[in-house]
Amino acid sequence: MATKQPSKKTGEAPRTDICNKEPLGRHEYRKAIAAVPLAHARVSPTMKPGPNAYALRTEGDCLAPDINDGDVVICDPDAQPSLGDFIAIWWKGGSMPPGIKRLVSTLPPRAFWDNDALEAVVIVEQSNPPKRLAPVMARVAEIHKVLGKQQETNHG
Repeated sequence: MATKQPSKKTGEAPRTDICNKEPLGRHEYRKAIAAVPLAHARVSPTMKPGPNAYALRTEGDCLAPDINDGDVVICDPDAQPSLGDFIAIWWKGGSMPPGIKRLVSTLPPRAFWDNDALEAVVIVEQSNPPKRLAPVMARVAEIHKVLGKQQETNHG
C-alpha cells in the first residue's frame, strides 16, 4: 500500500494501499502526523481522536465495502484496538507505508513482538478476496486503531 505525501496546495492525506500482501517497511508515523494535520480531515464528533491521531488516504479495494479506494481513514496510535476493528500496521524497515486490515486475533503483549524465539503473530483479514494473514510481530513497528472514515460531505 503506497503512501503519498500530502499535496501542499490541498492538504490531502497521504495514500496507503490497503491491499498490500507482503510485509511492508515502516515510515515514521509521527512524520505522517506532522505532514497531515488531522484538521485536514472531516472527523465525526463521535470519533473522539486523541492528540496523536492522523489521517491516511487508502488505495485499493480489498476491504470494500467498509473501506474503499480513496477513503480517508482516521488512525489513533493511543487507542487500543479490539477484535473486529480496522488497524493500520506500520512495518519496520522504513521502505513501505502501512497496511490497513481488520483485526481477527488479540494482539500479543508488546514484550513478545521482538522475541525471535516466540515468533508471535497477529491474525488480520481482508475482504476482497477474502483472506486471513498472519504478520510476524518481529516485523511490525506499530499497530494503530483505525477510528473510522472521514465524514462524507453533502453536496445538495
